[in-house]
Amino acid sequence: MENENTNVKEDTTVDASNSIRDDKKTEETSSVIDSTITTTTSNSTRTETTTASTSVAATISNSTPTETTTNSANSTDNLNLNSSFPHKVERTEESLGIKLFLGKSGSWSGLLKQRFSDFIVNEIDEQGNVIHLKTIDYTTTGSNDSDQSESIPSTTKEEDLQKLIGEEKTKEFTEFFNGPNKTDPKAFFLFDVNESKEQRTELHKVIKLRYNLVSETDNGKVKVWAEANPKKKSINDRQQWPIGKPKYVEFILCKENRDTMDTLSMMSRILRNSEKNFSFAGTKDKRGITTQRVTVWKVTPEKLVELNTKLSTLSPPVRIGEYKFVENHLRLGDLMGNRFSIVIREIQGADDNLIAESIETFKKTGFINYFGMQRFGTGSIPTYEIGIAMIQGNWEKAAKLILDPRDGEREDAVKARKYYKETGDTKKTLTMLPRGLNAERKLLIGLKNGQSSYQDAFYSIPRTLRMLYTHSYQSLIWNLMATKRIELFGFEKPIVGDLVIISEESIKINENEDQQDKQQEEEEINEETEIEEKKVIKVDYVTEEDVKNGRYTIQQVVLPLIGGNTLLPKNVIGELYVEELSKSNIQPSQFISKNRAIDLRGGYRKLLETANDLTYKIFNYDDFTIPLALSDIEILKGSTEPVNVQDGKHKAVRVCFNLPSSTYATMAYREILKSSSDMSSQMNMINKNVNSNNKRILVDTNESSSTTTTTPTPKVDSEQIEEQPLKKQNTNQ
Repeated sequence: MENENTNVKEDTTVDASNSIRDDKKTEETSSVIDSTITTTTSNSTRTETTTASTSVAATISNSTPTETTTNSANSTDNLNLNSSFPHKVERTEESLGIKLFLGKSGSWSGLLKQRFSDFIVNEIDEQGNVIHLKTIDYTTTGSNDSDQSESIPSTTKEEDLQKLIGEEKTKEFTEFFNGPNKTDPKAFFLFDVNESKEQRTELHKVIKLRYNLVSETDNGKVKVWAEANPKKKSINDRQQWPIGKPKYVEFILCKENRDTMDTLSMMSRILRNSEKNFSFAGTKDKRGITTQRVTVWKVTPEKLVELNTKLSTLSPPVRIGEYKFVENHLRLGDLMGNRFSIVIREIQGADDNLIAESIETFKKTGFINYFGMQRFGTGSIPTYEIGIAMIQGNWEKAAKLILDPRDGEREDAVKARKYYKETGDTKKTLTMLPRGLNAERKLLIGLKNGQSSYQDAFYSIPRTLRMLYTHSYQSLIWNLMATKRIELFGFEKPIVGDLVIISEESIKINENEDQQDKQQEEEEINEETEIEEKKVIKVDYVTEEDVKNGRYTIQQVVLPLIGGNTLLPKNVIGELYVEELSKSNIQPSQFISKNRAIDLRGGYRKLLETANDLTYKIFNYDDFTIPLALSDIEILKGSTEPVNVQDGKHKAVRVCFNLPSSTYATMAYREILKSSSDMSSQMNMINKNVNSNNKRILVDTNESSSTTTTTPTPKVDSEQIEEQPLKKQNTNQ
């Protein structure tokens, strides 16, 4: 979820880019196009039209899998292969229902995410605290852990052992412990037979916790292995845990230009641990600098400090710190929202007055709570198309939409897809698939293992990834209906038949902790486990009396993410929901399903959203390699607050604000600029900026000479976008 302020994964919801992670240039280009939001001056107006809201669904319902010709898959040099690749769908803001602005301030343009430090995200916990990484050290004194006295036993280990086995046997074991235990890898100590399981359990605890050794039961006797045994020692190292401490450690992760899951996967490899033992409240954007909480099961703070030392050598950087023991692990949704610090550079078409007016208007009106474009995937196949096929029960079509050749991918991915389409050979296709095509790989594994149907094969795809498809379609319908609601009735007040929030209630999740510990100890997690909702939203209908008495405000109006558990508005908007679904040959009754392969419970989402605790500062600057916002990593280094350069050549604004979870920052600064965030606008701004920058760099470089001749710069294609801003920075440096 690139700018989705999640969690779910908003941005829980888990972001679509999470499912197709790749470190190669072509796939990164697609991610950057969605994440590097640039805008151009737009004359967009709030024209009331109806054709746009129907065109998407019409396109969806008419699209069917078609065969790909052999020659079309041989090269990925040409990114405009619409005639050669099936299912190509052009996505614009308007086609996804993103059409309107609330404010009336003028439109202007600016470059977003030119540097990673131009997009900083800090998680906000459930108590409303903005999470910051302030220290990377760990000391038990004065830490946030529970009472340290719990970890200091009041008796010696010999006294504890003597209570269980007597003085004579304790002496014998002490001789073993101080002798062969240290030197003989094959040595072991065998206690006398004890028929009491409870007493044997207590003996195991003393051996493990006080003597730091591995023991097992052998025919009623407790057997203790020597510390010198390398295999038993490695088992013991994993089992060792401080006495009286909770089994989870929470720490703060600050990362730059890294995906959340990829970062945790890397950390787990260094720790030689399972990445399933890590948990977090929500994924964060890759292209930016983000700070969030993470919990890990049975990894001590000392181990994490060692890990941080290794991470400190990486580029781009990763830092962890603020370690503390906690009773429970984080769950998706355990956050209030995120704080964004966004820098908009290369501002054009606006002076300081217009910039200030735009931001002040934004503070008052808020923005339409659209789902951002990244919600619908970054590949040539929108995720909602796959979701439609799943809801229709057309599992074969859904599988083909995931697996068939598609436009814009690199050559090895095209070859793998084309090979499978022509041969159906799942085994060889799996060896050909490049890294990062997670949904494709999981689906092929399901087909390879002989699943009886395409639907059964979909169970091989992790649930959070599988749900992206159906949730994407629900989000598309929501966007279209939000635009219709405002086009027809404005955004000043509720109307009769609207749905409004009455209350939000938190759910206390009951868990069998013993079973959970057992599952994690075995490093097994059931992918089909339902993600518990943190809140239940209760809604009611607006009546004529409510409107007359002004009982509700527009900020309380919600629209349903249509599902089996949701109501529809009792006005024309409710009718438009049904009409829009019918364009995709879907009926509301199809959302009432107990099919585990899809999640169609639905929910409610506010029509309008507001940003809180908003601040901004306008800068003039010359050198764009100097950050205009400081991340936690830079503050730890002692970096100072950026300053305005009087008469600087370029203008920028830094805007900081808090957003609730499940809202999109792209939709917030889209409202500020009154400009589109779709791909065509981004490409135009990038090309314009890169060309003008190249010209400026050449002139600046030759400033000592009289010539100001510039070399023509070719138009930037999608493969250049990822690297171009970095090339510009390196040139200036």
